[in-house]
Amino acid sequence: MTPGNTQILIHVILPFLCGKDILARERNLKRIIKDHLETHGHQHVYTSVQSDHVHLLFFMSPHVSLSLFFKVFFRDTARELNRQEKSNHIIWNPEYFAVSCNLDELENLVRMLASQTEYHEFQSYSDELKYLLERMLETSVVAENLDIK
Repeated sequence: MTPGNTQILIHVILPFLCGKDILARERNLKRIIKDHLETHGHQHVYTSVQSDHVHLLFFMSPHVSLSLFFKVFFRDTARELNRQEKSNHIIWNPEYFAVSCNLDELENLVRMLASQTEYHEFQSYSDELKYLLERMLETSVVAENLDIK
């Protein structure tokens, strides 16, 4: 899968504040997310729904503010899911982790996201986030120590 126009490949982890039985509504949530992305001109690649968070991989226009996009995303997707399923409302956590990704790694990213259910049998969402932040910090330290002239 390749982007239609100039777009940025984004991997985002979106936690829930509240969302009972979200796995029972996984198919509907995935459809709502995909519809929202396409309605707003973005290209959906993959969604992995876990009991307390969602991994989302998509191509995003570089002309869109990520924070504004997710403000609208959280509002619209929660509203639509809650409208369709009157009980067990979903509430997104307004905090999220987003990173741009190398297009050359698209196949590996999809494979990694497809294995999230098994991965989360051993690692919590908090452990996963901590690991990602530690990796970013290590990379920054290495980059600072490079002597490039």
